[in-house]
Amino acid sequence: MPKNTRDVAKHETGHLLGYTTHHDGPVTDVRGYPAEQRCNMLFTVPAAYTCRKCSDALVAFWQGMEYKTGERYLTAPKTGRLARLMQRCKGYGR
Repeated sequence: MPKNTRDVAKHETGHLLGYTTHHDGPVTDVRGYPAEQRCNMLFTVPAAYTCRKCSDALVAFWQGMEYKTGERYLTAPKTGRLARLMQRCKGYGR
C-alpha cells in the first residue's frame, strides 16, 4: 500500500528538526507516555498525527538548543496545541 506523501514528508521533517530516532525504537520507551499505534514518527508512518511523546521530544530538543546557544528558536504562540506543549515543557533542562 503506497504511503501518503504528505505523511512521509512530515515524518522526515521530524527527523530534520531533531527527532533522530523512531517512535518505536528501543531507546524511546519513556515512562508516563502511553503506547501509540498511529504516531507519524513510527517507522511505518501510519498517520499524519504526531503523538505527545514525539511532540514533547521535538520541543525539548529545541529548548536544549536555546539553553546551550543562548539563541531563541521557539516563539511562544498564545493559543493552540503548540502553546500547551511549550507550557508543559517550560524550564526543561534549565
